[in-house]
Amino acid sequence: MVGSRNAKPTVLVVEDEFLLALDIEEILGDLGFHVLGPVGFLSQALEAIEAARFDVALLDVNLHDGENSYRAADVLTKRGIPFALMTAYDGSQLARYGDHPLLQKPFDRGELGACVRHLLESAPANPAP
Repeated sequence: MVGSRNAKPTVLVVEDEFLLALDIEEILGDLGFHVLGPVGFLSQALEAIEAARFDVALLDVNLHDGENSYRAADVLTKRGIPFALMTAYDGSQLARYGDHPLLQKPFDRGELGACVRHLLESAPANPAP
């Protein structure tokens, strides 16, 4: 485990679609992960990144009120915290995050689990504060 205090690896989930957020939370819980969130607004995501300890993050690209999660992705990048972007749209506009996994919606349980495990494998031993 990298950054969290829980026995299970912790995944920050930033997703604004309520039912999808619940599904992600349930799937990750079933797979043995602890979920931080889900949160659906950029401000909530930035607060969680500042205040909480977690190992990896899943970021929905498009959030409530026409916001996107790019600022959160930039902060995570600076801190060396692995993340994946989630979108139902063409991922070509995400070239600047090309080193990070992209979960194309709709994704299934296996894809979600494989993505989080991949992120955990790439997590640094001592993440930046």
